Amino acid sequence: MNQVWLCFYVQDSGLPSLSSERHLVVDVLDANDNAPVLSDHHYTLSVPENSPVGSSVGFIEASDADTGANARLFYSLTTLSTNKLKVLDVDPDSGTVFVYRRLDFENSDVELEYDIRVLHLHERTL
Repeated sequence: MNQVWLCFYVQDSGLPSLSSERHLVVDVLDANDNAPVLSDHHYTLSVPENSPVGSSVGFIEASDADTGANARLFYSLTTLSTNKLKVLDVDPDSGTVFVYRRLDFENSDVELEYDIRVLHLHERTL
């Protein structure tokens, strides 16, 4: 948090001149004015078919130039096709990608392409 210090000084024109001085500290809070930025524009993961459910297979990394609560991010993966099974997911806080459902290379009903979303924490319910 940045602070601005202001000094107010007033003086009258009497004889003798009277004056007063007051100090004011203004806390300048960060506005949520920066969008999250992914470290890569394209993520490719290689996942062995026999990876156990819950095992970590990669990371999504993003940053935000805001500070404090405005810099907290939320990660999500969504399937690109509505009729495919989601086999990977992401920890919303850490960006760790993990096996969500047992992988089966021969099963054509699983989604292998995902949309990565990184939101500010307050946008999580959107």
